[in-house]
Amino acid sequence: METAKKSKHALDRFFKDGETLFVQTATHYYAGTLEDINDKAILLKDAAWVADTGRFNEFIKGGKPSELEPCGSVLISWGAVIAVLPRPKLIIEVL
Repeated sequence: METAKKSKHALDRFFKDGETLFVQTATHYYAGTLEDINDKAILLKDAAWVADTGRFNEFIKGGKPSELEPCGSVLISWGAVIAVLPRPKLIIEVL
């Protein structure tokens, strides 16, 4: 019986390095490029704190948020994560 090749983390089945993600935590929203992931945390680079997404369905499809603040790299503990969604590349500019 042939076995499937396993990645180093089960999470790799859902998220790929270089993918742009939107992360909802218990208190904040972040968007950025996935740099690393493990069973404890998710690291985003070229990230922004998204204060106001505007219309969420438009934002998640690639629309501009109403308000964001660049924050460079951010390490987010999985314990704080509510949801993670893929989205097209976010252009980070102070609005």
